[in-house]
Amino acid sequence: MSAVLTVFFWLRLRARIPAKSVDPAGEASLEELERRWEKTRADFRAYLNSLAPDEADRSIVRHPIAGPMNPTELVVFLGRHLDHHLRQIKRIRCADGFSSEGRATGISCR
Repeated sequence: MSAVLTVFFWLRLRARIPAKSVDPAGEASLEELERRWEKTRADFRAYLNSLAPDEADRSIVRHPIAGPMNPTELVVFLGRHLDHHLRQIKRIRCADGFSSEGRATGISCR
């Protein structure tokens, strides 16, 4: 992952989403969100598996902060990005005023 993104995550900075197309809209059930998540993961895995060895260093996406990213850089970024969101979920679930039902998920709030 680029040094820019490493520092960005380390400082826990925030960035605006790059396009309205990735901004969540409407409501969906947890089951629907899980279905979409699993489909996205499967589609991405299939895409990565379809790449020829000589394509491993080719830029496949342009990140708005870090610039072009190859498949390996993208996978590392996505892992860090997911960790960031998991910390957000934990912070919200452990906040004062969050329902005790929501806290009963096995998340340690220490």
